[in-house]
Amino acid sequence: MYPKETFILTGIFLILLLILVTIRNLRSKDYTLFFWFCEISPIILSIGFLTENIQLIKSVINIGLFPQIVSLVFLTIAVLFKQDVSVFKGIRKKGKLYITVSYLLHLFSVILAFILTSSFRATRISLVYSFIILSIVFTLSILFTPAHRNINFVQNLDFLNFKHRFYKYFWIAKSFILIVIPTYYLQNYLTSLLG
Repeated sequence: MYPKETFILTGIFLILLLILVTIRNLRSKDYTLFFWFCEISPIILSIGFLTENIQLIKSVINIGLFPQIVSLVFLTIAVLFKQDVSVFKGIRKKGKLYITVSYLLHLFSVILAFILTSSFRATRISLVYSFIILSIVFTLSILFTPAHRNINFVQNLDFLNFKHRFYKYFWIAKSFILIVIPTYYLQNYLTSLLG
């Protein structure tokens, strides 16, 4: 268990990270970036840390842990090996600030939250929060981003060449079953090991 000051400092750090992300997105003039879950997660996590709402933090981890790790791998492949991978196509042309902020975002939001809350069990309320957050992310992605950008992969899993015309109608359920529930159990399993 961490002292209260750690949670407050983490909340402040996440707000500063969000400011960097906002600067990066405004400089790139790519406003659809604001709707990616990884861009939204520091907002929710900072609220969770500043209010000491562990289950809100756990809900974001439920959704974002595996995707953040996959994104970090894709980002590293794109930057270090100069490969156009998924959503990071052409990232090397966007400059050092863009790349640095992208790394900070993927390293120090959900993954940091996971490390700092690893001694706490996720409860069922975190699943409820996760479902609500998924619903909001889905709605924002559908309403405010062009379908061809495929923000949050709500249209299809193009990086796996999986395209189905009804895919988006089941996105929330698929995300919940395939990502949230396994991560929920993983968190609790690791907590019991550390216990």
